[in-house]
Amino acid sequence: MNSKTFGQVLGAVGIAIVLSSPILLLFGAAGTNFVLWQAIIGILLAGAYVAMDPGQVGRMLSGKGTFFAATAGGLGLVLVAVVAVANYLGAAKFPKTWDLTKNKIFTLAPDTAKTLHNLTQEVHAVAFYTPTDRDYGSVKDLLERYKDAGGTKFSYEFDDPDKSPGKVRRFNIKKDSGPALVVTMGKQQDKVQSVSEEGLTNAIVKISHGGEKKIYFTSGHGEVDIKDTGAHGYSQVVKALENEGIQSDTINLLDVKEIPHDAEAVIVAGPQKKLLDPEVKMLTDYLKVGGHVVVELDPQVDSGLDGLLKDYGIQANNDEIIDPLSRLAGTNLDVPVIGQYAEHAITKDFNEATLFPQTRSLTALSEPDVSRPVALATTNPSAWGETDFAQLAQGRASPEGMVRGSLAVAIAASKTLPAGRADDRSNETRLVVFGDSNFPNNRWGSVGPGNQDLFMNTVSWMAGDTDRITIRPRSRDASHLTMSQQQMTLVQFFSIDVLPVTLLAVGIAIWRVRRSK
Repeated sequence: MNSKTFGQVLGAVGIAIVLSSPILLLFGAAGTNFVLWQAIIGILLAGAYVAMDPGQVGRMLSGKGTFFAATAGGLGLVLVAVVAVANYLGAAKFPKTWDLTKNKIFTLAPDTAKTLHNLTQEVHAVAFYTPTDRDYGSVKDLLERYKDAGGTKFSYEFDDPDKSPGKVRRFNIKKDSGPALVVTMGKQQDKVQSVSEEGLTNAIVKISHGGEKKIYFTSGHGEVDIKDTGAHGYSQVVKALENEGIQSDTINLLDVKEIPHDAEAVIVAGPQKKLLDPEVKMLTDYLKVGGHVVVELDPQVDSGLDGLLKDYGIQANNDEIIDPLSRLAGTNLDVPVIGQYAEHAITKDFNEATLFPQTRSLTALSEPDVSRPVALATTNPSAWGETDFAQLAQGRASPEGMVRGSLAVAIAASKTLPAGRADDRSNETRLVVFGDSNFPNNRWGSVGPGNQDLFMNTVSWMAGDTDRITIRPRSRDASHLTMSQQQMTLVQFFSIDVLPVTLLAVGIAIWRVRRSK
């Protein structure tokens, strides 16, 4: 490489470094002193090029190519300025955002939009954060999305807890528990337990439904434990119900004279022993006066409720559903994947797959004095009800001689009561029967995409909260890459300075060397 070519390379590197210096400073990828020294080095390298071939510099500046290049560069700068101004004015007057994340973490779930749409009064959120708090930005973005979706029905404000002692006392904010978010509607108020879309929507649901409701789970027959945090317990779904303002408690039917009057529903979840006649009678009498009951049965278990179910046109078959297509979904043969749902209040617009591990099939009977029950959820046509339990115990199953087709795993029955009866709990008797008690538990409730929602929709229908029959927002986590400040600075430096400068320098150098030949 001769001195002329070497000088052109030095000049190209110098020009690239000088051009990159203000960009580096603008994006904060390096300190002011570093950028200053970088600019000085770039000027010195460009000066070296001028010193090594001053005649070439004069010819280059006076040439037609330089004129056209300068004209093109000027027009380019004008175009960039026009685009920048148009973008600024458009963003200011017509703001529009697009959520391009895989899990749509910046888009409100349909349930949240539905909740905000159904508000009858304005909900006001008070966020006790300061701009220096770590989560201030994310909380503000979340509240802004709610405001955009809720319009005049949702508003928010930020308060410094140190400057607003009155509000801190009013909302019972604990200073040692960090920042807090509270939602209010009229005289109702509730703290957001988890500052996320799920937590905020649940808090809005609580205050907009005017107090808490209560359901009872029966006990004494080996039913599911609602406090059990293990795989077979119901602690997670019970917590989810509590977040929506529905409290759960247990009841032993032999210890009470009647179903408590505050019961929105009674749930018999997976009894492993037969209910006694007095218990069955209590449930029967409760249904006759507009009670709401959910029954979850398991295969090969005599619950003692066959007569009660038959009175409402439901038959629990003595079988266990097998579906070969379950293999395609990665589950066992005895875990049918359900994707077919009826047009019922519980399953309207419900499109989530549910898994029913070891479920028996149900049949809707035609009774003269009862409207035909509705099969809420049915299996694929490839399924059958296996009755050879000895063969199942050996891990084998055959469809020969078995009932095949779309089999019901959930059935709902209802009956409107005559008006004017003072002792009625409600104006409609409601009964829902599932062929499995495992689908909403701590294990399967999160494995099946719609398992927990289907159970909660059923409870919402029982409690009269039809606007809560929906697919609820999930805790959707963004993908994070955790880096130290030093690592972030290094990435910025290489991506904003080193790589662009190198490419620009190589391009200028090749262009100048070719032009000089």
